[in-house]
Amino acid sequence: MFNVSPSAISAENENRDRRFVAVASLDGANVNQHLGAAERVLIYQLHPERPEAFMLREIRPTPPRGGGDARWQALARVLGDCLALLAAAGGAKPREVLESHGVQVILMEGAIENGLRAIYGNQPMPAELRCSSGNCGCGKNRPSCSSSAKSGGAGR
Repeated sequence: MFNVSPSAISAENENRDRRFVAVASLDGANVNQHLGAAERVLIYQLHPERPEAFMLREIRPTPPRGGGDARWQALARVLGDCLALLAAAGGAKPREVLESHGVQVILMEGAIENGLRAIYGNQPMPAELRCSSGNCGCGKNRPSCSSSAKSGGAGR
């Protein structure tokens, strides 16, 4: 269910008013933040005049840290108009809660625009962007991956 194809996201959400994509980003250019550490998410949409382009619609604060499941339920409400959330990493529980509310969590790292292009173009996420193993999902040898052995893998 993780790193699903954008076409699966589109099919699952075709009868919903979900047209935005949320992004966890530290720098506003790349998907490079762990969902649990995000104090805000960037909300993108297709550009209304240029369908091949994207625009930042708004920045939304995330619920405060430390709320357990209630935090993720609240975040699901904040993202109620989003079809997906792009993050560099995220725990199993937040992903489970968000996905149960129709927000697909896609673990990836790289340029925001590349992730948006895949989602809005109904294309598979490019392999070089996908995160495929461990709790953080990146499958790479980075300090952020130290807990990956505990999760059992996100790319099943």
